[in-house]
Amino acid sequence: MSVLLTGLFLTGLFAGEPQHPFPRHTDYREGAILPSNRTREQLDQAVFEYYQKWKATYLHQVPNVEPAEKFVHWNVSQSPWVDPPNAVTVSEAHGYGMLALAIMAGADDEAQKDFDAMYRFYKAHPSVFNEGLMAWQQLEVQDEDGNVRIVDVEDNDSATDGDMDIAYALIMADNQWGSDGAVNYREEGIKCIRAIFEEAVNKEDWILLMGDWVANKKEEVPQYYTATRPSDFLLGHLRLFAAVDKQNSEGWQKVYDKIIDIIDYNLEEWSHKTGLLPDFLVKNDAGHFVPAEGTLLETENDGDYNWNACRVPWRIGTEYLSGDQPVLKSQLSRINDWIVETTGGVPLNINPGYYIRNGEKEGAPIIRDWEGTDMGFIAPFAVSACMDDKYQEWLNALWEAITAESWSKGLPFEEITYYPNTIRLLSMIVVSGNWWIPR
Repeated sequence: MSVLLTGLFLTGLFAGEPQHPFPRHTDYREGAILPSNRTREQLDQAVFEYYQKWKATYLHQVPNVEPAEKFVHWNVSQSPWVDPPNAVTVSEAHGYGMLALAIMAGADDEAQKDFDAMYRFYKAHPSVFNEGLMAWQQLEVQDEDGNVRIVDVEDNDSATDGDMDIAYALIMADNQWGSDGAVNYREEGIKCIRAIFEEAVNKEDWILLMGDWVANKKEEVPQYYTATRPSDFLLGHLRLFAAVDKQNSEGWQKVYDKIIDIIDYNLEEWSHKTGLLPDFLVKNDAGHFVPAEGTLLETENDGDYNWNACRVPWRIGTEYLSGDQPVLKSQLSRINDWIVETTGGVPLNINPGYYIRNGEKEGAPIIRDWEGTDMGFIAPFAVSACMDDKYQEWLNALWEAITAESWSKGLPFEEITYYPNTIRLLSMIVVSGNWWIPR
């Protein structure tokens, strides 16, 4: 291990005494693998160095606010496709940031201070429907005196995945630092978990809704009440929620079991070849959840493997590495076998999206108006590849691409790409063997 990294670990331990300091070196399920073309120390070093770059670019402080509030800035380069152009963050980004800080404690001696600043931002921007949840998007505005403020969008309701990550990160913080300080992390985490259960669970079908707005606007948009988003299938989170939210344990288990049933059905009926799940699933007349047809919420590819579902191999893969689900083994094996074959084992051949439902043959690449690939689609496949040594060569190639510094070998860090860069960071944490489950 490098002198730099060792020194930072010692600094973190001395300053905050985290109970699970990075590197955590979790024992995943039997048969799981890590990249074999790097030593364990090299994997840790790569994660830490990338985290430093990520944090320096995206973690921003709200001006003129005390005590400090911080957020993950997803529009640092003022990208022309962002609407509205003054958008600065979303709850999804906030959850990712809180997870990263809780995990990197020990290597980062500022982690707890920054985590608390992110907690304060979360509390300062509640959903209009439930203060335990976070408003889904924030904007930067100036008042009459030219002072910068961060405000919520007008429809300041919630997005389920962001809240789930925030809740998980708060329980992780309790395990990391304890809850006897300025923030009772465990109490706040359980409040958030219960708010999600109250507002974002369809208790007829036991599916996760896309946000608290779905149930609260059911009369206006009833089609969304029987729809769900596979990128929200955070099965490890649900197991934790069932364990710590005692009053809703049975309900959380029903949600978990329903997701397993949905995955199993789609493997049999829709994803024969690829194992992929789409951006959105909807309930059909027979009561099954199937890929959306046409535009449900975002694009004509809502029923395909697109910008939401690209996270599924990471999220589902993490649960398989941590637990014991035969259905997930079948799903991930199918995903891995197919993606290796379709790319020829070359990560840069991964297409940014594949058809499932949208009138095309399953597994055909979605046609874009630009060429190339995207790290948001590449990195999650590294997590799914960790399941078995059958995929060792593929995993090694993916790690090379994820950590490459030259464009010929991968997609180096660029500040404009918050989404793929952040998915890359969290995937690297898992692939390096440093993801852990709090209690």
